[in-house]
Amino acid sequence: MTKETNTNQKAARQRALNRINLLSSILVFGTGLILFTQFHVVENPYPTEWYGLEKSIWLIIHQLSAIAFFIGLILHIQLHWKYLKTVIRRWSSNLPKKTRSKIRMQILFLLVTVVVLTTGFYPWIAMPGATIQMERYDLWIDIHNQAGLLYLVGMSVHIIRRWRWIFRFTKGTQHSIKRYPAKMQQKT
Repeated sequence: MTKETNTNQKAARQRALNRINLLSSILVFGTGLILFTQFHVVENPYPTEWYGLEKSIWLIIHQLSAIAFFIGLILHIQLHWKYLKTVIRRWSSNLPKKTRSKIRMQILFLLVTVVVLTTGFYPWIAMPGATIQMERYDLWIDIHNQAGLLYLVGMSVHIIRRWRWIFRFTKGTQHSIKRYPAKMQQKT
């Protein structure tokens, strides 16, 4: 296996993971927004369902997609661990201002991620049922909601900046097959 093939396979795995993470992000943010707008900040003080699904169903979908999101996040960080170590090691050197600014934004993004995950998982684990009951003003859930909205903006920017790279896989594969047909046939 050549180095180029290995690099292409690694890039393909990263793109596949990014697509799975995108899907789990859409689910977790979508259900989070539904829970927030339809069950937390509404005129009806204690609504029980939206579009025919009870709050508990929306919450289960949100929690399951949050678990998938968390697993995807861990895998995403693991894939980029070398980059993270390099950034940390070079932080004290003279990095360009633009690079430092990007790194600061990524650190802030990671901190908001930790806040959202902690404030989301803690009530679910430590206070079972509290998120299903109509305890609208629970501090943990309020922090989770507010940080989640901030995180939604950050995640949107993060995805938009990488959109072409994430969805370039198909074109790149077709291009590689057209460009190197003999190599592809020899490998099989």
